[in-house]
This record gives sequence, C-alpha cells and structure tokens, in this order.
Amino acid sequence: MTWLPRLLPGTLFGRLALLVVGLVIVSQVFTLGLLGYSRAQLVARQLSEQAIDALAELESALDQASADERAVYLDLYNRPYSINLLPVATAHPPHQTPDADRFAGFLAERLVADHVSFTDARFQNTPKRVLWIKVSMLGDWYWLTVPLGEDGGQLRWTFLAAVLGFGVVALAAAFVFAWYLNRPLKRLAEAARQLAQGQYPERLSERGVKETRTLAQSFNRMSTALEQAESDRRIMLAGISHDVRTPLTRLRLGVEMMSDDSLRDGMLTDLGDIERIVRQFRDFIGGEPEEAVDATDLNVLVNDVCQRYRREGVPIDTRLVGDLPLLTARPLSMQRLLSNLIDNARRYGSPPLELSTGQAAGRVWLAVRDHGPGVPEDSISQLTQPFVRLDPARQADGGSGLGLAIVQRIVDAHGATLLLHNHAEGGFEARVTF
Repeated sequence: MTWLPRLLPGTLFGRLALLVVGLVIVSQVFTLGLLGYSRAQLVARQLSEQAIDALAELESALDQASADERAVYLDLYNRPYSINLLPVATAHPPHQTPDADRFAGFLAERLVADHVSFTDARFQNTPKRVLWIKVSMLGDWYWLTVPLGEDGGQLRWTFLAAVLGFGVVALAAAFVFAWYLNRPLKRLAEAARQLAQGQYPERLSERGVKETRTLAQSFNRMSTALEQAESDRRIMLAGISHDVRTPLTRLRLGVEMMSDDSLRDGMLTDLGDIERIVRQFRDFIGGEPEEAVDATDLNVLVNDVCQRYRREGVPIDTRLVGDLPLLTARPLSMQRLLSNLIDNARRYGSPPLELSTGQAAGRVWLAVRDHGPGVPEDSISQLTQPFVRLDPARQADGGSGLGLAIVQRIVDAHGATLLLHNHAEGGFEARVTF
C-alpha cells in the first residue's frame, strides 16, 4: 500500500475534501440504488394487484357470454395504454422477453409470486412500455397487457442533481473544516520555524479541539523551557566572561612589565589567544544578542571591517561591486560574521586575503578568499561543525574550532547560504549569498 499516499492530495484540505465528498457520493449512490429497488418492488406489487383484479373482473363478466358477446365486450372494455385483454388470434405481441427491462422482470416475478398463471411473457418498449402475458381464461387463450408507466428517468435526474448539490455542500464543509483545523497547524509551523532560527515566538493560542490544544500547550511549555535555559546560559556565560577577564587583565599588565622581550611577546600572544577563545565560546554558546534589523550597505560594512584589520598590518585586497542593493540585516552580527571569516582565512590560510562582493540572479554575495593550501575535499563539510579543527591541513595555532560554526549560525539567522570550497586558482574561499 506504499502507492496509496502518492495518489492522495498532499494537503489536509485536499484529503479531507476527498474523504467527505467520496463518502457523500457513495452514500447517495447507495441510497439511489435502494430507493430505486424499493420503488420498483412497490410499483410491481401495485400493478400485480391491478392485473389480478382486472382478470377477476373480466372472468366474471365473460363467464356466461358467447364468443361474439365476448368479442363485443372486450372491444368496449379495452382502452389504449390500460390493462387490456386481447384474444390470441387478433393480438400482435412483441418479440422481446421481460428480461429486456428490469422493471418488467420485477413485475413478471411478482405475478408468479401472486399465483397468476401464464405460459408466456413479452416486453414492449415503444411507443409505451407494456408487459404482455399469455393467460388462459374460460377455455380460451388471451394476451393480458399491463402498462408499466415511465422508466424513472426523471427521478434519476432529480437524484443526480441532489447528489451534485450534496457534493458541493460537502466540499464547502470540508473546506471550512480543513481551514479550521489547519489554522493552528500553520501557526505552529511558523512558530517552529522561528524557534529553529533562534527566535522565540509568541505563545500559541491554547484554544480549539483537544488535540490542537494539547499540541499548543506542549509547544508553549517547550518554548518557555528553552527560552529560560537560554537566559540562564547567557547569565552564566556573562559571569564567566567577566570573572575570567579580570585575572587575564592582571596577567597582561604583569607580562607587559617584564624585561625579557622575547618571553613577554610570546606570553602576550598566548593571552590574546585565550581572550579570543573565551570570546568565541561566549558568542557560540550565548547565541546572537537581540539586535534590530536595519538596511545595511554591504560595501560600507566590508570597508569598515577591512580598515580595522589593515591598521593591524593584515594585508587585505578588496574587490567590491558598486550599487549593491541594501540588505536587511543585523549590522553587529554581520561584522562578527565578516571578522570570523577574516580571522579564519588569516589563521589557517596564506596572504594576501581577498574580500569581494557582487550581485547575481537577484542575490547579493560576499566572498573571503585566502591563498593557502586549501582543505581536503572530503573534510569541507565538517568545517562548520563546532570544535572541528583540521590541524594537519590547516596548521591550527590556538583556534577554538568555533569560528565557522558561529558564521553558519549568523548565516542561518539571516536566511542566507554559506558555500565553502577550494578556489579554482588556489586557496580557500568562503562565500555567503543573501
């Protein structure tokens, strides 16, 4: 039955509408068949009783009459399209059997059940539907004709219209019911999407049917627990960062007062690595701070960050395409993203570093490239995992293994994409597309 889900509509409304309309059509068709059968049986019983009454009346009237008197009486008795008695010698019965018409067969069976004895039965379809039965009366053979009336076509059309009407009503009811059920599910899906992006949505409404109410309550409890855990973690990390920064500052002051320059420079470098690692731990575990989005010029942002690195003596070449559209972004997060990419290229690659921007297919991109040995192709997919460091390939020198993981988190928060690859002309490139 694995093929069944592929045949069903993919939406809740589609499946509910198919179910409701299908049930209505099946029930209406069943009702139509039952009604038609019951009507046929009822009319057959009535016609059989009329035929029996007519035979009894005719037999009583013709009992003492001569052959000529019987002929005269039947000429006066017989009327078009009523129950008539026709002598076999003058009658012209049709050739079809009662099986040619469903109702004619019902009536023939009913006459047999009512003990009407006949030796032959015929069905006439035009100009009117008539059942002919050959009976024996007072020593002679006659054809008794019983008109069957209309075939119920008008009733079928009326019932078909009723089926279509009920189908439309059922479809409308399915639409309203599916919309009523799908509305809280859409809100839940949107809230889950926000939660996956690191945002905490407003509490879901806990009204409606029991199942959706229970689901909303469970989601609200989960969201509240995650938000509380995030808040506690940020408070703890802020405390740790503050407590660690104080002794590091004292150590830095003590080291700078040392007279041995070679030893002092090495210790200052180590202290800088420790401070950077602590900052990256805080940024990664603490998540992105609350920051309002703003219209951001990507080129201006790149120039500002590059100027800071150039003042530190880092060689950076920029290739910026002008007239880029403004991005809706968080400026501080974007600065952190760019700084992590530059630090990663600076630490693990080789100079010069190249920063470029551009626009293609309606999307804006930012790329940071180094001229180092690159990364093994089978290891690129692991680079954005926390604490992953490719020491043999990258000659890590004190990094925490969180730089690209923080970049990936900022990229996801902005709805962008991150592409890491070895550049065709050498080196390694990280490209972010907005």
